[in-house]
Amino acid sequence: MDMAISPLAVPILVGPGTIATALSYAGRGDPARVVLTIAAFAALCLVTYLLFIFGKPLVKYLGRSGIRALNRLMGLVLAVVGVQLLLKGIGVVASLG
Repeated sequence: MDMAISPLAVPILVGPGTIATALSYAGRGDPARVVLTIAAFAALCLVTYLLFIFGKPLVKYLGRSGIRALNRLMGLVLAVVGVQLLLKGIGVVASLG
């Protein structure tokens, strides 16, 4: 199986969407939300680190068919998020006019 560097990996992990989400959630001024945001990002950093460290054994465990299934599942998640954002945008535009 060919392994390649994905140029999308870094922007997805620490891109403007991640930063905007953290700022909008923590920017409400509530200290509990700030702590929750920091804890959530720390947990995500830990999970990402562990996945990077144990990537090779995980790929061996999943095998070719497992990787394909995981790719399709992630594609489905991405499609669902895209449709959700589209519907939310249509709702905002409809409420303005």
